[in-house]
This record gives sequence, C-alpha cells and structure tokens, in this order.
Amino acid sequence: MTHLTRRSTPSLFGQRGYLPPIQWTTSQAARALAHYLGSVPSPSRTAVVRNPHLSEAWAQDLVQAPTVISRVAGLIGPEAGIDQTFLVTKWPEDRTEVPMHQDGVSVDIELDPVRSVSCWLSISNAPEAAGALQFSVGSHRWGYLPHDFDDSGALAAHDDPRLTDCEFTTVPTTAGEALLFDTRLLHRSGMNSTHRPRIGLNIVYARRSAYLRGSATTREGWQPLRLP
Repeated sequence: MTHLTRRSTPSLFGQRGYLPPIQWTTSQAARALAHYLGSVPSPSRTAVVRNPHLSEAWAQDLVQAPTVISRVAGLIGPEAGIDQTFLVTKWPEDRTEVPMHQDGVSVDIELDPVRSVSCWLSISNAPEAAGALQFSVGSHRWGYLPHDFDDSGALAAHDDPRLTDCEFTTVPTTAGEALLFDTRLLHRSGMNSTHRPRIGLNIVYARRSAYLRGSATTREGWQPLRLP
C-alpha cells in the first residue's frame, strides 16, 4: 500500500489534467511498428512488457521522439529522464481491463507532478471499442490517492470515497498520436472488443529531483535524457 507524502500541488496541465493529442510520428510509420509488434509469435505474446526502452531499439527511438521530448522539456525543463515505460498490448477480443490508477505513485515512489509528465504513445489506432484511454477529468486536483495491487496484480487506486462516483471521459487516439498528462490524473482502459491489436507505449518522464519518495537511482527503468 502507498504512503503519501503530499496531497496537492499546482498542475502543468490546467483544469483538465491533460493536453490535446500531438503527433509523435506519421500514422504510416506507427502502423508499420504496430504490424511488427503485433507479429510476435503466439507463445511469446505478453500483454505488458516492462521498460522495453532499456533493451529495444524501437522503444529507445520512441521515448526520444522529437515532438514529444520538445513538449516535455517545455513542461519540466531539459534535465530529465525516463522513470519507466510499459508496452501495453491488448490483443483482439482481449477482455483485460486496466484499473483506475495514477502514474506518479506506487508502493515505493511518489513523483512531484510539476517535475514529471505522463505520456501515452498510440502505436496502433485506439478507438473506444479497442480500449482507448479514459481520463477522470480534473481528478489530478485531488492529489495522489492510496494505491494497492488488485487481484490481477495490477496497481489500482482505492480507499477514497470519491472513486465510487468517479466519471471517466474516453479519449480515442489514432496511430502516431501522443497524449501528455499530469502524473496524478486518474486513468484506466477497457477491453479490446475489436479484431485488431491495440498497442501503445506508456512513458513517465521525470527530473532526478522529482522523487518525493524513492529516488532515480533505485528505479529499474531510470535512464537520463538530455532534452532540447
């Protein structure tokens, strides 16, 4: 279970908690990568791959996509790094749902939301039927909430009465688009009921000084970047 050190600070993302989609690459290039990633032999298929940027050239390219890191640098400054990445694949007719959670808090870390940024890179199209991201607009203003692992092993927000009536807005994206949002913003995603894989890369960018709890040196995925 999380032990929170700070409840509320200003946001880089205004009242909503996220920015409109930006283009991180062309739709054609993103779809080509989606085709490659979706062609992994069936026995090796894994829904979530942790920190692929540490070992995969394609992921290293993605975390340094110029339009994304330019925007990140404008938000948190040029001296930043990668806290973690997750390649998330929802295979056709996959009933897996990602529970509501916040990216900047876990059992061992808490990130200052004005020195960190969450990013979702859409590698494939992500319409609502495929399990597009859903944001609880404005929930970042609540501060970080308690989190714990659910029965599936996923980290999920819990133990806050506001979660009972929490409303979510679906934000569909197309291949090649990226979403930047507050690390406190509650988000989730539903099942993929389509016949195509839904593939995306979640990235958390942070300054070394962003760790209110924990540190960059103890993070498995930490990798410094020199942003423009």
